[in-house]
Amino acid sequence: MTIVEEFEVIFRLMMGATVDGQSGIVQRLLAALQRATWLWTDGSVEGGVKDGGSGAVVIWSDGEEEDLKTPAGRHCSSYRAEMLALASGFEHLLDNPRDRDIPIVICTDSMASLATLRAGPTAQTSPLGVRIWRAFSRLSREGHRPIHAQWVPSHCGIEGNERADAMAKEAAELPQEDIPVDTRTICRAVARAAREATIKNWPAGWFRSVMGDRLPPRVTGLERSSAVDVHQLRAGH
Repeated sequence: MTIVEEFEVIFRLMMGATVDGQSGIVQRLLAALQRATWLWTDGSVEGGVKDGGSGAVVIWSDGEEEDLKTPAGRHCSSYRAEMLALASGFEHLLDNPRDRDIPIVICTDSMASLATLRAGPTAQTSPLGVRIWRAFSRLSREGHRPIHAQWVPSHCGIEGNERADAMAKEAAELPQEDIPVDTRTICRAVARAAREATIKNWPAGWFRSVMGDRLPPRVTGLERSSAVDVHQLRAGH
């Protein structure tokens, strides 16, 4: 558990030994925070590379519920979709101030997102990370209330997580044409396309039969002539 005292943000990323154990731990933790504003978030991306969707479910302390759906872009990573879901959810809470005297509990199955955010506001390297920490600051300071960021296992029958997952899938089907794409996502998409093209065009031969759809490791620690021999063998020459 990490506590960022300036903003009263508490991160919990613990994991049990089994899926059932993880789910049980999370359910007990969540049961201890009954009176709170709940924010469940999730992201969805087709093939991990395109048509991203970000979903969130807000459950207010009086039981009222809201579903949020945000398209994440034609070119999108799972990480970006998850981070956008968090950012969109927090900004919705800021735009609809309620229950300022009770905690906010965020539940997401994105370990990568929480690990990134746990590093603190000054460690963020993406616009989405900065947006989320700004929201953390405002939400915490405006009501002097703690924010609990809780990791939850996915597809374990936890109702809030399942609903957020459904919202993310619906969001992925929304129009994507006008959604901006960040530089990092573009670079990753280009790198992935280049990798796929390299594998597709790799000449047939014994090395291809061994490696299949995997790229060979880099050749290091050899003299130039030896490295050339290795590359020729790989290429089937």
